[in-house]
Amino acid sequence: NEIDVSKENDGYVRWAVRLSNWRLDSEPKVSEEFGYLLSLINDESERNAVLRFMRSDDQKRALLSRLLAQALCAKELNIEFDQVSIRRTRGRKPFCGNLRTKKSNFNFNVSHEGDLVVIASESKCLVGVDVCSALQLVQRRTETNFLDELAKSFRHSFSSLEWRTIASAPDDTSRFQIFRTLWAAKEAFVKARGDGLLFDLARLEFSHTTESELQLRIDGKLSAEWHFSLQNLDQDHVVCVARGPMHAVVDSVGDFVKTLQQSPTDHDQLRQVLKEPRDPFSYLYVEQLLPPHYRTQLLAIRSKSAPFLTSPLAPPSLADRACSDNNLHAFQQRVSLNEDIDDDENNKKQSALRISAIEARRAAVSSKSEQTGCTLT
Repeated sequence: NEIDVSKENDGYVRWAVRLSNWRLDSEPKVSEEFGYLLSLINDESERNAVLRFMRSDDQKRALLSRLLAQALCAKELNIEFDQVSIRRTRGRKPFCGNLRTKKSNFNFNVSHEGDLVVIASESKCLVGVDVCSALQLVQRRTETNFLDELAKSFRHSFSSLEWRTIASAPDDTSRFQIFRTLWAAKEAFVKARGDGLLFDLARLEFSHTTESELQLRIDGKLSAEWHFSLQNLDQDHVVCVARGPMHAVVDSVGDFVKTLQQSPTDHDQLRQVLKEPRDPFSYLYVEQLLPPHYRTQLLAIRSKSAPFLTSPLAPPSLADRACSDNNLHAFQQRVSLNEDIDDDENNKKQSALRISAIEARRAAVSSKSEQTGCTLT
């Protein structure tokens, strides 16, 4: 479905994008489509972060997560797409740095693993999300005793009850599914708060209340301030969404807290918020994350590089395509990065070249749009 930017929302969103639905005509380092989408990320440090990944799929996941965040903030907070400022706490929790008067407790979180990149947002409570792919770790297994393998790496991250729950499963596949679900809940909790790697995960103990919900004990005490929901997105992916009180946010610098209006909420009000139903995750295509004028550019690039990769959405109008053709000339200078990445230093040099090209492209588009009268903002 189309993202309806005119629709009023209460700040909660659940979106997912499939990596396998985004096909490029070449590797990201030489793909014009990838370079164009990367140029739409407003913050230079975020663009650099995408290019630091070595594997192509990891670069695509990283770029998708940033496009999702930018599109979400633009839609929910009525900010121009190219004016959205995504910042991060010291614990690496992303947040929108733009000043706003509505939805002042708006916050979001992203996660990616396997074939999915997901994002969740709330405006009445903190939110954290973690998507897990059962296939991911199973494919990387190198030892025969699966439980021993898990215990070596995660011995101090789970309680004795959680380990007993994992061990009670009948086979390795079931054990890993339980392990990964519990791990996703722990990840969603610390990502909601913004702790990063600082929180001792052994303090958290999760157990099922229903097939799709978990309850949390912190230091052995049952917490009524947090709600954890599970959703099977497909046969391989499960997503956990954590929702909790605004006062639990961790922000040592304070820039994220400044964007929030942490109005006092008593326990009854918080429980009511946490009981509010939430729609399941909606699947989107990459092009649906873009405003119409940027989408037109993307479809024009696709049609010229690989016609069979064009969008399943309706084609742009003739007027839009004419405007796109005028601006498209600014994107024709592509950086050839065909050298193999032999080491980190070479990768850094290639990243620097790509960033320079992106900056030049952004400047060229701005100049070209002024000359042609085709607005890009």
